[in-house]
Amino acid sequence: MESDRYAPPRAAVGDVFQGSDTTQPVRVWPASGRLGRLRLFVWNVGLYIVFFLALVAIGLIGLGDGTAMIVLMGIVYVVYIVVFSVFMVQRSHDMDLSGWWALLNIIPFVYLYWQFKAGTPGTNRWGPPPEPNTATTKIVAWVAGILAVIVFVGSIAIGGFAGYSAERARQQQGTSR
Repeated sequence: MESDRYAPPRAAVGDVFQGSDTTQPVRVWPASGRLGRLRLFVWNVGLYIVFFLALVAIGLIGLGDGTAMIVLMGIVYVVYIVVFSVFMVQRSHDMDLSGWWALLNIIPFVYLYWQFKAGTPGTNRWGPPPEPNTATTKIVAWVAGILAVIVFVGSIAIGGFAGYSAERARQQQGTSR
């Protein structure tokens, strides 16, 4: 049996793509999984809303002296930090970094790196990539992003209008004397 010496080599390279078609489910706990950047944004928005509503509820309850309220708010804050840290560890894993790198989020604006850096394609040392984003995740991300821009622009506009109103009031007082 003679072989064609100009034919491409035939080698078993199936292990290179092993597990590339699989994904892992996205879970809040444990921190050993992976979390994509869009889902990180949506989950952080949801976490912040829950945190805000919990603090408002504690404030509305008004637990007599301030000590009980401070303790309860402290507990809510610790839970917020723990869940946020789990999200950041999972996001670090998606970028093929150790979870300890998430501690850099203490530095201002470092979170933006975690938010905008793409994850590792395919399987890395923390497993296969997370499941694809659902339509709900994409819609919530768009709505939250648009609302953030509206709030940002609105806050600038309100600040400018307040300055304009104050100047106008001074002018009116000057002409009425």
